[in-house]
Amino acid sequence: MASRRHRVKVYVRDEDRKWSEIGIGQVSSRYIGRLHGVCLLVHSESDGLLIMQSKIHPNTCYQKQRGVLILWSEAENDSDGLALSFQDPAGCREIWEYICQVQGKDPSLEITQNVLDTSENNDEMPQSSNLIELPDCELNTLEQIENLFDSVSASPLRQERLALILENEDYVQKLLQLFHTCENQQNTEGLYHLHNIIKAILFLNKSHLLEEDEMFMFEVFAQLKDETTDDDKRLELLLFFKEICAFSQTLQPECKNALFQTLIQLEIISALKIVMSIDDVQIKLTATEILAYLVEYSPSTIQGFVMEEAQEGEGNEVIINVIIKQMICDTDPELGGDVNMMELLRSLLDPENMLTTPNECESSEFLNIFYKHCMHNLIAPLLSATSEGKGKENDPFETEKNKNSPNNYQTAQLLDLILELLTFCVEHHTHYIKNYILSKDLLRRVLMLMSSKHTILVCSVVRFVRKIIGLKDELYNCYIIKENLFETVVNTFLLNGTRYNMLNSAIIDIFEYIRVENIKPLVAHIVEKFYKAFESIEYVQTFKGLKIKYEEEKEKQNKIRENLHSIISSKIFCKCAKIMKVKKEMCLKGNTKELMPPMENELPDHSDEFIENKGTKESEDTADIPETTSSSDFRFSSCHLAAGGSNRMNSPQRSSMHVLVDYPDDDDEEEEEKEDKASPPKRPHLSS
Repeated sequence: MASRRHRVKVYVRDEDRKWSEIGIGQVSSRYIGRLHGVCLLVHSESDGLLIMQSKIHPNTCYQKQRGVLILWSEAENDSDGLALSFQDPAGCREIWEYICQVQGKDPSLEITQNVLDTSENNDEMPQSSNLIELPDCELNTLEQIENLFDSVSASPLRQERLALILENEDYVQKLLQLFHTCENQQNTEGLYHLHNIIKAILFLNKSHLLEEDEMFMFEVFAQLKDETTDDDKRLELLLFFKEICAFSQTLQPECKNALFQTLIQLEIISALKIVMSIDDVQIKLTATEILAYLVEYSPSTIQGFVMEEAQEGEGNEVIINVIIKQMICDTDPELGGDVNMMELLRSLLDPENMLTTPNECESSEFLNIFYKHCMHNLIAPLLSATSEGKGKENDPFETEKNKNSPNNYQTAQLLDLILELLTFCVEHHTHYIKNYILSKDLLRRVLMLMSSKHTILVCSVVRFVRKIIGLKDELYNCYIIKENLFETVVNTFLLNGTRYNMLNSAIIDIFEYIRVENIKPLVAHIVEKFYKAFESIEYVQTFKGLKIKYEEEKEKQNKIRENLHSIISSKIFCKCAKIMKVKKEMCLKGNTKELMPPMENELPDHSDEFIENKGTKESEDTADIPETTSSSDFRFSSCHLAAGGSNRMNSPQRSSMHVLVDYPDDDDEEEEEKEDKASPPKRPHLSS
């Protein structure tokens, strides 16, 4: 049994051989005892009632089409046809495999019965060649051929038989020859019939019939590129390829792949690049639509083409710049084509659509090309709209009539699309777009667009800022704080007043995100710079919450400083105590009297002799100065005084020793202590 239900539309064929929808529901399969077999059941989606019940007979011919259709007929005369149109190919594939399992057929085929085999009434069934007779392929029979294709469109069996005849008689090649004849004779009516015939052949969905030859296709592309081809002819050729691409969406994956690979090998991309530069709106639009099909099929193919262009020295003329130029220069007031081109660019710039090779990263190479050769073209309208002198009061250039003004409706729509793409780049291109924004001061220019009278553009600016802040990147945060870029956002918010609208909510969302995520640099910047403007706002608690976050962080930092000061003071005190202890032990071990400088009345009588010899003993006396007068004594005296040392250290002779010093670490003190114990201090040569 099929494992689950799938959503389908149910169609029936009436006596006039026309298909009619009878309902939408869920298809399932179940063994029905009274029918002695497995049945397909469809229950209505609205009320659950049974709208279709069909037993899977062993000899019924089921056919799968386009990956989402299953058709069959429960009558021998090919009437009473039924069809299930599935919402998704996976559901169609599951039911198809189950039908083939019941009939014992190969599910890889798209028809469960060989139409050339005989059935239970084989004596009455004519051969396919006698059932359908194709007229001779000539100019005067084109209308008759077209009518024949129309007559078999409602019968899967007749379509299958017609496909076999077309393949066996090489009919398609003859039709292509007629195409050249009609072109040469400018037979418009014949070309019209051929168009409908070829389209009907494509809808037979047979891969062996889709091989339309390479020489023919090559000639068509040559005409597209030829400068002498008139615009009407070129547009017809483009519309032909557009229909082929649109039809490819109904093909099986292998057929679709073969079709697009053929187009790519025939250099359709370079042909499209040429025609997109032609000054004809319809030609440009059609070429862009064809390119969109190619991007959807294989974005990496277009990216590879761009990289080849850059390697050949055409960096500024890559096809992406052609697309951007067309988007910027679109004259449609609603910019319908621009939306399609923006989506096309987004597909090309999506990292998920970029392939990497073992030797190099194609995504990196492609993005480098884009930011070097294309980004400046993309943001050109933005820079023009925010150039010097824009936005000033009573500026005549800021009127709505000025096409470069953000107050102009069409310009505002274009800038909205550009900002949408830039926001996408911020999310997916990390350092590429970050380097560009910081080096070009781009965020400041974007924020200038908030002066526009069009809310849709202002909201796009807010979304762009929100995406940047959402990254929580330190460089972005520093840039915003240093350049005071929040000022524009705050002013726009205040000008909006208390109106509860989309703009109000979007701006509050920025501040709420900063509060919830506690982005400390931005919290401090907002509170210190703008809190007075927000203080009276009561209808949301966002701004008061920012102040609370700011105060909590400030108190936390104060406690950290206090604890750090306490730790440092305690450490200094302990070091001083250790030093005092060491010096005290040194003093007790030595002759403290000799360590003390003599009083004035105790100087010896031969002081004059000492003074005379002072010059010759200067260096020696300097070397023999005892440690009690060295830098260590300065440290000791300072600490001793701080701790309330003896009065002897407070004498006038010691008053000049109060200096701030950098105390050694504990390890250094222990080494000094060991050295002091090993060798007693030298005595001063005061009596010599």
